Amino acid sequence: MGQQLNQYINEIHDFDRSILSNDKHSIYVVDENFRIIYHNLAYLKFAEENGGEPTISKKYSYGANVLDAISGDLKAIYKDKLLKIISLGKGDKLIYECSSNKVYRLFMQKIYPLRNKKGLLFLNALAVEEGINKNSTNPIIENYLQQNGFINQCSNCRRTQRKNESEIWDWVGNWVEKQPKNMSHTICPICFEYYWKNN
Repeated sequence: MGQQLNQYINEIHDFDRSILSNDKHSIYVVDENFRIIYHNLAYLKFAEENGGEPTISKKYSYGANVLDAISGDLKAIYKDKLLKIISLGKGDKLIYECSSNKVYRLFMQKIYPLRNKKGLLFLNALAVEEGINKNSTNPIIENYLQQNGFINQCSNCRRTQRKNESEIWDWVGNWVEKQPKNMSHTICPICFEYYWKNN
């Protein structure tokens, strides 16, 4: 992997290895098949601080396909967006939420295409962080349990869909911190319209 890694890292315009390694933001690089070929220490530090270790080190280190972390319709939409960035050779950005039950956070993901259309560099930077005080400590599961036995949570904004009022999506902080086993991820209508429909 070392030779291949060096080959791709040399393709990154306007960056060198030391800049990537020393950056405090989570950075990773994928090849044209979306396999991780590089990540900095901040990538692992972010995972550890947010309860993602040791899973991230095992499942999403060198050679892993980043698209495997996404499921459903969102996977195809995200893949199309990444392919477009590679083919046009023009960077883009996404804003996404990564909140806990106590802290609301928005991140900006800046995506840089590599030279010669060989892959992408992802930089994830915190954009907004503030404490939240939502009344969501003791949710009643029956209010959210869909007919198929699953609870629907938006994978972007992390709100949860009500059972009998399906147009209403609530912030359930407890389920951001620890999801029920029957949680299913989807996209709420607002996030789909704003982030994905026209991308």
